[in-house]
Amino acid sequence: MHLTPTETEAKKTAGVVASALSRWTGSGSFEMRGNPFAVAGAPVTLIGFGAAIESIKWVSTVVTHTIDPEGGGWTTMVEVETKE
Repeated sequence: MHLTPTETEAKKTAGVVASALSRWTGSGSFEMRGNPFAVAGAPVTLIGFGAAIESIKWVSTVVTHTIDPEGGGWTTMVEVETKE
């Protein structure tokens, strides 16, 4: 929530926030062996996906940890986005 003193300022602020939210230009997801350090909002460095993908600054947007009782471990699913 952004408090503004006037309606004009509120419209200006809303435009800036909307613009910032629409700047994400790329997204993806991957699953890996459980990683307790994976959290939403953290920068993500991808390795093994090729230079074109690895050179992009990715940010995790959603991180889901799933326990696998049959496999005796857990997995982590990471959704990423980029502004580049």
